[in-house]
Amino acid sequence: MDGGVLYWTRTALWWKRKVEVPIMDITEVKAVTPWHALSNRVEFTARGTRRSIGDMLLRDETMELAHALSRAIGLAQ
Repeated sequence: MDGGVLYWTRTALWWKRKVEVPIMDITEVKAVTPWHALSNRVEFTARGTRRSIGDMLLRDETMELAHALSRAIGLAQ
């Protein structure tokens, strides 16, 4: 996060996916950990649109990333 913007870059071989979202627009962050653990990810809502980052993470990594993101943007209790 830099200058009030969340930057997330995912690289797979030659394919890149970039997400840039103003922190002020993020209203919800949650860790998604299905029982089969094949698509653990972090989802957040910004301007009414749900986005996901960190697909195929370990369960602990997913929980840690969601918590750190919530704290960094001021949503954590």
